[in-house]
Amino acid sequence: MKETLIFILIFTTMAVQAQIPGLTQFTIDNGLPSNTVYDVIQDEQGFIWLATDNGVSKFDGKSFSNYALEDGLPDNEILYFFKDSKQRIWLIAFNGKIGYYHNGRFHNADNTEFLGSLTFRQYVSDIYEDSRGNIWFYQFKDGVKTLANDNSVTSFDKIPLIHEKKGPYTCILFAEKKEGEVILTHQNIADLKKHDFEDYDIETNKLYTLNFKKDDQWGISENSTLRPNDASYLKEMYNVSYHERMNNPQYGSNPPYFIMSKFSNGTFWVTNCENGVNIYDPSAGLDRYQKILPDIRSSRSYEDREKNVWIGSLSSGVVFLPNQNITGYKNGTDNDLVSIYVDNDFIYTGSKTGTIEILKKISLEKVAQFKTSEIGAVNEIKAHANNVYFLSDNSIIALNSDRKPKEISRNELRPFIDFSVFKSIDFQNDFWYTANSYGILRIQRKDLSQEVIWNERGTNLHRANKDTLWIGTTNGLHYYDNDAVKKLSTETDFDRTTITEIDSYGNNLVFSSNTLGLGILNKNVLTSYNRQDGLLSNNIKFVHIDDHNHIWICSNTGINRLKLNADNSLESIVAYTISDGLYTNDVRSCYVFENKCYVATSSGLNIIDLNKEQHEILPPKVHINEFYLNNEKLDIDSTYTFSYDQKNMEFKFAGISFKSMGNISYEYKLDGIENSWLRTTSNVVRYSSLPPGNYKFKVKAIAKGQVESTRPACIAFRIAPPFYKRAWFVITCLILLISLLGIFIARRIQRQKNIERAKAKIASLKYQALMAQMNPHFIKNMLFNINAQLKQGDGTKAAESMDKFSKLINLVLKATRSNLISLNEEIDTLRLYIELQQIRLGNSFDYQIHTENIDERLLKKIHIPPMLLQPLIENSILHGLRNYEHGNLDILFTLTNDTLTCKICDKGILNEDSLASDADFTSSGISVQNIKERLALISDTNDSEDMFCIKTSIDFPGNKTGSLVTLKIPAIIF
Repeated sequence: MKETLIFILIFTTMAVQAQIPGLTQFTIDNGLPSNTVYDVIQDEQGFIWLATDNGVSKFDGKSFSNYALEDGLPDNEILYFFKDSKQRIWLIAFNGKIGYYHNGRFHNADNTEFLGSLTFRQYVSDIYEDSRGNIWFYQFKDGVKTLANDNSVTSFDKIPLIHEKKGPYTCILFAEKKEGEVILTHQNIADLKKHDFEDYDIETNKLYTLNFKKDDQWGISENSTLRPNDASYLKEMYNVSYHERMNNPQYGSNPPYFIMSKFSNGTFWVTNCENGVNIYDPSAGLDRYQKILPDIRSSRSYEDREKNVWIGSLSSGVVFLPNQNITGYKNGTDNDLVSIYVDNDFIYTGSKTGTIEILKKISLEKVAQFKTSEIGAVNEIKAHANNVYFLSDNSIIALNSDRKPKEISRNELRPFIDFSVFKSIDFQNDFWYTANSYGILRIQRKDLSQEVIWNERGTNLHRANKDTLWIGTTNGLHYYDNDAVKKLSTETDFDRTTITEIDSYGNNLVFSSNTLGLGILNKNVLTSYNRQDGLLSNNIKFVHIDDHNHIWICSNTGINRLKLNADNSLESIVAYTISDGLYTNDVRSCYVFENKCYVATSSGLNIIDLNKEQHEILPPKVHINEFYLNNEKLDIDSTYTFSYDQKNMEFKFAGISFKSMGNISYEYKLDGIENSWLRTTSNVVRYSSLPPGNYKFKVKAIAKGQVESTRPACIAFRIAPPFYKRAWFVITCLILLISLLGIFIARRIQRQKNIERAKAKIASLKYQALMAQMNPHFIKNMLFNINAQLKQGDGTKAAESMDKFSKLINLVLKATRSNLISLNEEIDTLRLYIELQQIRLGNSFDYQIHTENIDERLLKKIHIPPMLLQPLIENSILHGLRNYEHGNLDILFTLTNDTLTCKICDKGILNEDSLASDADFTSSGISVQNIKERLALISDTNDSEDMFCIKTSIDFPGNKTGSLVTLKIPAIIF
């Protein structure tokens, strides 16, 4: 073995201070309104607010929303915030004005009346809320003012302490006694012990102050009657800040303005407006502290609900520290780490360029640093037989217990020079096994003799027991057993992918791939996990199993820690990324030792202290920040109602989880149109052309580790239908339609009843109509005329008369068989009757029947009672025409709406007096009264006078020329 080493060995005892990694700095380049950030606070919704010299800014983890004077601030330069029990965030401006933010609105003296009484000549130096909810304000020149729960303002302007500021470091603070009395106390004992101060009674609008004793080292005595929280905090505050001012030589005689914040882990973070932040741990004493951000002029430190720390600065924006329990180390030269190993005393790291570094585990002091003879990544570090082995692309380096390294380069492994690019190493007895780019090599440790046991590409080696060597390849999982390499079939895609790492615990064989995630094989039962199960990536670079059988998975998107149940089901999964404090998400390897995880990244070494870990991701709060209707922004409300043409919606929302650093996804759905949740990484959702209906938009956030919001944010709204689709209109139309239909049906039923009644009445009159169809004199005279014609030898006329007479008799008999006959049939009957009367009277008159105003098709559809007009025609012929040499008879039919009008006009003189009585119509067979009754049967009205009318025609000299009979018959059409 070649003993000459081609590297440099360096021993050093230089002290190296651990660093806080994962810092994220936000400036105006990220959206801040200014790089001067005076104060930081978190509201109840989870948003971070930043006070700057150019307004305030609200941060949701992804973007900044900035507000200035025109948005309602009391002034643009806001020095600090104060949040009271009503969740009002008070805004203290440099010019002495005060405002507050509450429920999405900024309040100032212009829009909130009582704020006009809370103005000061200079900025307020302290605000305090007592146990009764009163807000106290102190300002050096204007004294003290209180704001009561009823928004009344009380001023205390005659207090000696306030008007006698002593010393450059005087700091006046409010505190409260156990009895509920509010007092002013002092942070600087050097001034206060020289003076006695008068007591003031709060009940008489006076203010208590403390009389400090000369031996009181804290400004607050041990037996103080202050409320416990006030006493302990003021004591600790004085302790730390006094030490900073008086005992730190770097500040000289003019120390800067200190602000101290106490965090949940018991540490104090002190900003000083000059150089960085000092972190004190009371358990370690005041003389020991950690300084961070030495180049930052820090103004305020703040811890949010997720235990993240925000540090404001006077010229560098705001700095975000996601995890106080992850530290780091960078060597200043080569921090592109690939591999890591830890034992009882040392941390061993290997870089991508062949740099190997050894650090003391506790102090992180650098013990040694050397490089491989040829540039190449240090792919693996393993311990075996009191040696630590470093496997680089081109060599094997063994480091013994005396930290003396020996290197075996690939040139010493000839003739197997092609077996370079070492990927993994394993040991058995006196043999080394290496996985190389071109196969698996077995090397005899003593004489470096080599044997190729497999000539396929190898990626990783792991010996689960003394007989089986597991081999990772680019074509699935193989194993070396009984001097032969065999392939393990899982009957899954793992058989065709690259296996990147192999490890084991108990009966479980754990292996990873570059495409499928993690596989766990237990007695031929395969369980797999991938991104759908919560892994950060399916491309796994390294797997490590710690003493608690937790599986650590490294990828280029961070680290996962899996805890499995006995059946290999997932019990828990934790993720670590840059948002938790890692230098980068590009993690190459890790090693867990004594409850600390040492992480090799492409940007340096990170150390996760699992003893102090507070890694629980809080469920993210989610808020709908903006709501747009037809591109017009609306005020956020819980319910809305819109018209049918307002149907284009846009929702903008934000999930608050600063540990996720903006890497938040969302699930949303619109109840009323979507039945299942939809996932998106966008914080904007749009809907267009929504139909009328009731809707509820819901959205929830999913933070890192798949932690979901406990309650989704909701907005309910209703799109009203057009008026013709609204319930009242439809109901009205239905009622109207039903009413009209009811009226139509009622009228139809009534008409049918009337017809049936008429038919019944007409049926009852059939016998009477049959017995009195025509004047018996007419029949007698017609027979005499026919007989006379025969005697005179005029057989033709007699035959013609007999033919017409027989047709008339047939029509009359046919008509009496029905209650109604068609108008066409009635007209035929009238023609025969009139022509027989002409024969009888020797053609002494002419006649015309006019139906021109009625459609011929309707003549057959219009039905009237039979023999209704014959008595009137008979009366006109016998009484109106017989006294004239030659008369004329006109019969006119018209149809108007549902009424058939018949007018009978003759040129004879009608004796109205005789027609007015029923007796004069007896000879004709039917009286006027009979006609009226028959009309009433088929009419909807009982006023028969309007249906039957007889008038006498008079010429210009006043002579009677004839008569006009008008008969209105309800038209029955079918």
